[in-house]
Amino acid sequence: MKLKLLLDTGVLSEICHGKVERPVRGWFERISQRHDVLLSDVADYEVRRELVRSKALRGLALLDGMPVRAQRLRMTDATWLRAATLWAQLVTLGRTPAKGIAGDVHLAAQADLEGATVVTYNLKDFADVVSASLWTNVPIA
Repeated sequence: MKLKLLLDTGVLSEICHGKVERPVRGWFERISQRHDVLLSDVADYEVRRELVRSKALRGLALLDGMPVRAQRLRMTDATWLRAATLWAQLVTLGRTPAKGIAGDVHLAAQADLEGATVVTYNLKDFADVVSASLWTNVPIA
């Protein structure tokens, strides 16, 4: 069964880490042939700003090549509205978003609107919000 998978910032960062070959990069190559992979502008921004700051040219080249294998998701009015609703729901449940969590809420909104699963290293960031999976649990075959 073909899945829709939205890459979290942490997973995207590991894929684009240019200094060392990472197991997640090989995983990405395989799943991008089998599933629909989505790349959020939010995750791109969060990864890109650090690659630019550290002058990581190989990492930037890897990130620039991502849209060949992944569909880019833009922030839309609907996404902003959904993110605001999700944020309010989290606060109402007593899960006050931590500093820096706004990006996760935006990713969750995009995944929710696309019917996608967030692929992440940290399931708790998306608990009770949207479908999420550790990258190691995504079926390749």
